[in-house]
Amino acid sequence: MKRLAIIVLAIAAVACAKENVRTKSPEALDVLDRLQAAADSGQFFFGQEDFPFYGFSWEYEPGRGDVKEVCGSHPAVLGCDLGHIELGAEENLDGVPFEVMRKAIIDHYAEGGLVTLSWHARNPLTGGNAWDVSDNTVVASVLENGSNHELFLGWLDKVATFIQSLTTAEGSKVPVIFRPWHEHTGSWFWWGRNICTADQYKALWKMTMEYMWGRGLDNLITAYSPNYGGMTEEIYMERYPGDEYVDVFGYDAYGDGPEFITTLRNEMTMVAGVAKKHR
Repeated sequence: MKRLAIIVLAIAAVACAKENVRTKSPEALDVLDRLQAAADSGQFFFGQEDFPFYGFSWEYEPGRGDVKEVCGSHPAVLGCDLGHIELGAEENLDGVPFEVMRKAIIDHYAEGGLVTLSWHARNPLTGGNAWDVSDNTVVASVLENGSNHELFLGWLDKVATFIQSLTTAEGSKVPVIFRPWHEHTGSWFWWGRNICTADQYKALWKMTMEYMWGRGLDNLITAYSPNYGGMTEEIYMERYPGDEYVDVFGYDAYGDGPEFITTLRNEMTMVAGVAKKHR
C-alpha cells in the first residue's frame, strides 16, 4: 500500500457542529472547533500519510520529512494506517512498527498537529488482504450472529487498545480522526459497494463505532469518506450510517490532470453542501 497520500482537511470536509449523543473529550472537541474555524475562514490543513517514517529516497531518519525539505515545516496532519494490527503484528501493512507509529502520533499531537487513522483490515473470511473481494458474504460474517463475529470483535479490541494507548506524558488522550471503512462507494475492498448491501455496510459502521465508544474512546472523531468519481449526493449518502455516528464528511480522491481537477472541484463542492445540510 506504500504510496504518496496527501490529506486535506476542512476544504470539502466541513466539521459537523451538531450535538453528538456520544461524549467527546475536550481535546476532540478542540479539534472539531479547529476544523470548523478553518472551514468557516476558507482555510485547510495539509497533511501526508506516514511522513515521519519514509520519503522519496529515505526511511526512518529522525526529524526528516519530504514536505519539510520542500516547505520548511512538517505537514499539519499525520495520517497512519492500522492494517495488520488485527493480526497482532508488530508492523503495519506498510512495514511501519506500531511502537514507532505510536510515538510519532503522540509527538505530532504535542507539536500542535492533527492525526488521522485508517484501517485496511484483512479479509476475516478468506484470510486475504483488504483488497480480497472474492466473497460477498464477508461483512455478513462479522456482524452479530455471523460466523466471524467473535473473531472480528477481537480485531476491534486490538484497534481500540492501540488508540487507547495514544496518551501524552501528562495523561491526555490524543484526539484521532478515525476514518473506518473508507472508499466504500468503490468495490475494491471487502466492505465495498458491490461486496455488501447498504444495510450491511451501515451495520458494520455502527458496530465498529459502538464497540469503540463502549471502550471509552471519547477521543475519536469519525470521518465518513466515500470515493472520487461518479459521485452524486444520492450515491454519497446511500450508505451513510447517520449523524449520530459521523462527525466529519470527507472524500477520498487520487489522480491528476485537468479532467481530474474539474471532477474533484465539482464533487467536493457537492460534499461541502451535504455537510452543511447536516451541520
